[in-house]
Amino acid sequence: MARKKINDEFRGNRIVTDQEVIQSKIKLAEECAHELRSNVIQAQQREDGVYELRITPETTRMDNIVFNPDAIIEPPRKRRGAKATEGCCGGAAMAALDAEVAAPKK
Repeated sequence: MARKKINDEFRGNRIVTDQEVIQSKIKLAEECAHELRSNVIQAQQREDGVYELRITPETTRMDNIVFNPDAIIEPPRKRRGAKATEGCCGGAAMAALDAEVAAPKK
């Protein structure tokens, strides 16, 4: 999929002659290549539920913290001066509906 997109973009930009545009497209291509090399891995399923990952030295690695299912996750604290909200959207949908109902009809 990525290879096809790259080839399509190349063919679509073959007629570009402005050096600044060419340099900006080269820079974008290099940034995209770096992003793909460092943040995308390939995985292939070997058995049921077992995958083999292709991780290169360029792959970005982060600390792997095991999730604790017994952890107590506290709700976020309310900001100072924030009104108590209910329902989805923080009550914004009901507030908009109330405002529309209260508005004088034209």
